[in-house]
Amino acid sequence: IKYAAHFPPRLPPRANDIMAWRRLTAVAAALLADVAVKPTGAHECSPEQKGNDCCAFAEDLNHWSTSATGAGSWTMGDGVLRFDFADDTKCGGEATARQSGEATLVLEVPGGQAWGISLAMQGRAEANYETFKLYVDGAEEVVVQATNIDGVCQVGTCDMCPVSMPDQTFSLSSGSHTLRVTADSNDALYHSGAHFAITFARTDCGGCTCSATTASTSSSTSTSSATRTTTRTSTSTTSSTGSTTS
Repeated sequence: IKYAAHFPPRLPPRANDIMAWRRLTAVAAALLADVAVKPTGAHECSPEQKGNDCCAFAEDLNHWSTSATGAGSWTMGDGVLRFDFADDTKCGGEATARQSGEATLVLEVPGGQAWGISLAMQGRAEANYETFKLYVDGAEEVVVQATNIDGVCQVGTCDMCPVSMPDQTFSLSSGSHTLRVTADSNDALYHSGAHFAITFARTDCGGCTCSATTASTSSSTSTSSATRTTTRTSTSTTSSTGSTTS
């Protein structure tokens, strides 16, 4: 499944305002995206929810194993996993190489239980390039990539497109399960505040929190790419073969 954000174009009344309008709407969309993934209405888990390992799950979400190439970096906490692409030289930054990252989490579901996992994703990225993928037990479930939005963003510019996907839910039976998230810029050009932020939760935990669980932030160890690309070479096209339904 490939999801792309789409908003109807709203053109300003004067042609010379188009660039200013485009940047304003892109910034507003990015701010809304950041707010949308932050947990709201959290409450302390009940004794029953704690007995069903809701606290253990919340703590697990603070311990993704991450890696990155280029100047990108991971952070995590409060159920949110986020990958940030460093701004490149075309957009006022210093990054000169392709950026990518991978995050992996192993979940152990106790015998006799089945966990419902929900996730939501928001972010901003260059159309047709930055790509987010989710794998569950090795199977590709979700692919998200931005597309052009008239009057807001355009491929080959520093005007990033807002990206999102419908909330997804999948079930994990008792036993060991591996979640894997990847993010890839697919080239070295046009990154301006680009990122993907993914929120994970257990459907049976109702967004509850545990006072003993401390959210943590972790930055991945990053290695520089050996190839410093300065020209675009190809366009990446992705699709999903997973079974997650929207």
